[in-house]
Amino acid sequence: YGKKYEVGELGSSMGGGSGGSGVLDEDEVAKHTAEDDCWVIINGKVYDVTKWLPLHPGGVAAIMAYAGKDASEQFNMIHPEGTLEKHGKKYLVGDLGSVPAGATVANNLAEPLLQKAIPNEHWWGEARNTHKMYGPLGPSVTNFLIEYSYALVFFVIMLAYEVGATVFTVKNFKVVHDKSGLTRAALFMIFFVTIHGLGNLHVLAGADHFNSYGYFLNHPVPWGKLMLPVELYLLVAGLMHVFVAGVRTYKFKKMSMGLDQLWMAISGLFILAFIVIHLSQFRLVSEDAAPKYYFRSKWMYPFFCEKNDTSCEIVHFKDLYRMEMELFSSLGWCAFYLVGVLFFISHAREGLRKIITMHALIPRSRKATVNALAEAIIIFIGLCYLSFPIYCYLCPIRDWDAYMAQQPIPKEEL
Repeated sequence: YGKKYEVGELGSSMGGGSGGSGVLDEDEVAKHTAEDDCWVIINGKVYDVTKWLPLHPGGVAAIMAYAGKDASEQFNMIHPEGTLEKHGKKYLVGDLGSVPAGATVANNLAEPLLQKAIPNEHWWGEARNTHKMYGPLGPSVTNFLIEYSYALVFFVIMLAYEVGATVFTVKNFKVVHDKSGLTRAALFMIFFVTIHGLGNLHVLAGADHFNSYGYFLNHPVPWGKLMLPVELYLLVAGLMHVFVAGVRTYKFKKMSMGLDQLWMAISGLFILAFIVIHLSQFRLVSEDAAPKYYFRSKWMYPFFCEKNDTSCEIVHFKDLYRMEMELFSSLGWCAFYLVGVLFFISHAREGLRKIITMHALIPRSRKATVNALAEAIIIFIGLCYLSFPIYCYLCPIRDWDAYMAQQPIPKEEL
């Protein structure tokens, strides 16, 4: 029964079906140029990156452009030092010019036991491993909860590390196109966007909740505006993200990137335009130019007192609630914001997938669940943002005179 599976005698050259020499030279590597059989040369070593293709943060096309070729120059320019040592060992075939052990060099050995895809299609593949880990019924709800609890822990650790390390420790000050400036700025902005989105849920509770929350963020303590440094840092992070992304996109496009791989750049440009418009409509409007909202303020949640509570000071702030209601009374602006949020969801999901796949603090065995959790978080935050224009459009203020009459406006302001 064994003749059909025979490769050759120990110590002999690999014959396979193609009559190849069995040596890992450039001619042999050049045979492996398909998505289901992709080899590359990096720094004098040959790697079989077939299984890495769907996991690659930069997409399949970036690798396939160098399938069967020497990709050392491009790899070293894009990836930080130590990437191969961390992630490349399991894909190593051998040194260029060596004779590898086993049957991996023969490009057309078609016997079933040598085909990589076969084990996963039979009972002895993934199903057997699942059976060993969880039993015949598969993973339970408890297993699911444990897996995603671990995922949440690793996601928080990654986020806390990147936010705490700050954008001032990135490597871009020495190497302009280093990805650390891209990813660290992105994670800080996601952290801010999450807080901003959850905070804006106050719009569903009414004008007092929404405007007092906005007032608190701009006046968190009586003696100063502590949010200003955060906003300046956010501006620095945003500018760094846009600049590094632009540099890296130019380099990728110049090397190998097809138009379909430019989605991150396209969606990023739309989001940039969206943010500029959004800021000009709300944040950059001065309190003098905006309508005023009067309420009784306190320095504890929910940041406002009852209207007849004379122990609380009457303050005024720009009426963000009214500004939002008036803006989203237009179906066109609602549609614009909905499209912007959809672009954000797509951009953030793909960006987080790239970061998580390569992040050193997340174990390889946890990357899939961490990525699934991050995707769920982004979709949830996106739905929060989607709810604001929809709510304002469907539940408009009908009587603005009554809206003004319920405010505790001082007599001298009337």
